[in-house]
Amino acid sequence: MIEELAVVRAVQGDIIILDSYQKPSCGGCVQKSSCGTSVLGRFMGNKEVELTVQSDLSLNPGDQVLIGIEESAMLWGALSVYILPLLMFFLFGMVGNQVAEALNFKETELVSLFFAVTGFALSFLLLKKNFLWGQNVDRFNPVIIRKL
Repeated sequence: MIEELAVVRAVQGDIIILDSYQKPSCGGCVQKSSCGTSVLGRFMGNKEVELTVQSDLSLNPGDQVLIGIEESAMLWGALSVYILPLLMFFLFGMVGNQVAEALNFKETELVSLFFAVTGFALSFLLLKKNFLWGQNVDRFNPVIIRKL
């Protein structure tokens, strides 16, 4: 489980609103003086992320909690958001090329590009539908592990 600290902002029944701060990943790295990621991290600063979590714990605003999300959910989410659009882009582009050649179009690249962009857009619609109405959506939500 990937864990992170958060602070309770508000409590509304069993709905807890949390603030978590994104920290640069290279805070303890020795190379931060010569690393481009460190420079970019200082430029972007720490970002505050608001999370809404359901919990039965007795919490008050200002309490620190440990939140977590399953590694498999993070991995599956990252793979689907990065790989599926690329796969759909290339597959639809190849189908578009075959369609253009079968119909003897002169501008096969234009038809192929149209199909590729359509597949790319369709992949995001599929991802949105899967995340909104798919099964096991709760596994993508963080959970409060314990109060600190």
